[in-house]
Amino acid sequence: MSIVCQQLLENVLPPFESILNAFVTSNNMEKAFLFDLHPKIFIATDSTSTFDMPSYELCCDMLDLIADMGCIYQESEGSGDAATFSTSSVIRLNDYLLHLQQINKHLAVVCIQQIEHSAASCQGILDYNFGQLKKGIHEVLEVANL
Repeated sequence: MSIVCQQLLENVLPPFESILNAFVTSNNMEKAFLFDLHPKIFIATDSTSTFDMPSYELCCDMLDLIADMGCIYQESEGSGDAATFSTSSVIRLNDYLLHLQQINKHLAVVCIQQIEHSAASCQGILDYNFGQLKKGIHEVLEVANL
């Protein structure tokens, strides 16, 4: 992340990292990134594993794919609730699952999980944990007035 972004977000980075760490640990994920959707830069990542560029690029490719698919299947203007963001997706790629959960119109979480670990986590529990992750990020943003 750029130094300018780090300075603008220095108050929210530690809470975001803590939330992502808890999510990754409780769901047997390999890595999690919190992305700003439009420039596709990650705002925060978990600290449970080291950062590697191929994982980041894989997550960016998923964001591109979801954006392209969204343009095709997007509802017309004026339909639906503009305040509701429920975009989520799971992509299987060899031995990994890529999970995307949109937080709001500007932010999304992308996680990487090995398939062998995904069998241990129930989809219902994972959905609940994504909901809690989303709630925690919203609370941090609200406190920071962002």
